[in-house]
Amino acid sequence: HWKLSEQNPTNFTFIFFYRGYHCPICRKYLGSIDRNIEELASLGIKAIAISSDSEERAKLSKQEWHLSNIPIGYGLTIEKAREWGLYVSKAIKPSEPEIFSEPGLFIVRPDGELYAASIQTMPFTRPSIDELIGGFKYIVTNEYPGRLNGKTALVTASTGGIGMAIAKRLAAEGARTIINGRSDASVNKAIEEIRQVVPEGELVGLAADNGTTDGIAATIQKFSTVDILVNNLGIFEAIRFFESKDEDWQKIFDVNVMSGVRLSRHYLQKMLDQNHGRVIFISSESGVLPSPEMPHYAMTKTAQLAISRSLAQLTKGTEVTVNTIMPGSTITPGVEQFVGDLFPDHPFETAERRFMAENRPSSLIQRLIKPDEIANLVAFVASPLAAAINGASLRCDGGIVPTIV
Repeated sequence: HWKLSEQNPTNFTFIFFYRGYHCPICRKYLGSIDRNIEELASLGIKAIAISSDSEERAKLSKQEWHLSNIPIGYGLTIEKAREWGLYVSKAIKPSEPEIFSEPGLFIVRPDGELYAASIQTMPFTRPSIDELIGGFKYIVTNEYPGRLNGKTALVTASTGGIGMAIAKRLAAEGARTIINGRSDASVNKAIEEIRQVVPEGELVGLAADNGTTDGIAATIQKFSTVDILVNNLGIFEAIRFFESKDEDWQKIFDVNVMSGVRLSRHYLQKMLDQNHGRVIFISSESGVLPSPEMPHYAMTKTAQLAISRSLAQLTKGTEVTVNTIMPGSTITPGVEQFVGDLFPDHPFETAERRFMAENRPSSLIQRLIKPDEIANLVAFVASPLAAAINGASLRCDGGIVPTIV
C-alpha cells in the first residue's frame, strides 16, 4: 500500500496516473520518466506511476516496458480515481480492461498540498518529460512561485488558531519561521505540532508576550531583523458597550494595536534599510463592519487599517510592502467559545449555522472560515508574487462585507 502521507521528498512528489498495460503511449511516457528518475531525484523529487491495473498486469508493464527505476503502483479503484478528479473510460478493444482511468499528473508538496496538476481525457495531451524537468529545474532553483527560502518570518501569537496556521504555511513555503507565544511550553508544543505537518520546516521558538513593552524588547533583542512580520497578536472579548469599562478599552488597545505599532516601528525601518520586506497586519472584517457585540474590538481593527495604510505610505519607491488582511469570523478556540456561549443548548455545528444565519446574515458562504484559508492569503501576500500589492486591505471574509470596495 503506497501512501502519499508517508512520502518525505525534499521538494515534491510527482504522481503519474497512467491508463495501464494496454496503452502503448503510456509505455513510451513511463519509459521517459524511468530514464530520468535520477535527475528527478537530484531535484528533490520522488516519482511514482499508478494505474487501475491488477498486480499481474503491473508486473508485465514493468518487465516488458523495461522499467527498472520508477515504482509502479496498481489496484487504483475507480472510486479513488474519481476522487483524484481523473476521467474514466470503458473498454473499446478486447485488450483493454472493462473500465480504467485516464492519465493525470500531480505535483504535491512535502506537506501534502497540491502544487500543480494536469488531468487529461486521453493520453495524447500530457506534457513531455523534458518540459516537466525544465519546469522543475526553474521552480527549484528560482524558488518559484512564492517560495520563501532564505527569508525569516515572525508571526506573533503563533502557538494556535490563525497564527499557527500562518506559521505552518510560511514554514511550508520555505521561510525560517519564528513561533511566538507567551511561554516556552506553548511554543515547544506548537513547534512539535507544526513539525508533524512540515517536517522539513526551519522553526525557531520565541517565548515573549508581545502585548507588553518588555515582551517587545525581548523579541527585538533576540531577532534584530526579519524579512516578514505578521502582526497577528490580538485578544477577542465579547463585551457590550454599556457593560464595558475604561480598562477594557485600554487593555484591548494595548494588545491589538500597540503590539503591531511597536514591532513595526522597529522592523519596518530595518526593511526599508535593506529595501525588501513584508509587514502584514491581521485585522478583521469588524474593522469595516463593526458589531454591537464588541465595539472595543472593532475599534482596534479599524485602527489597524489606518496604521497599515499610513505605514505603506513610508515604503514609496521601495520593494517593501505593508498590507492588512481582514478575516471574517474564523474557527478558533475563542470564536468557538463565543458561538457556544450564544447558543449553549446546541452542538457546535448547529450553533455555527444559527450564528451565521442570525448574527452574520450577509455572509455568502454561511460558515465560519478555516484558519488555513487565512494562511493561504498571508503566504501569497508575503511572497514575491504580491510585489505590486501595497497599502491594501484584503478581505478573506466569505463575502460578509456587502460592499464593492
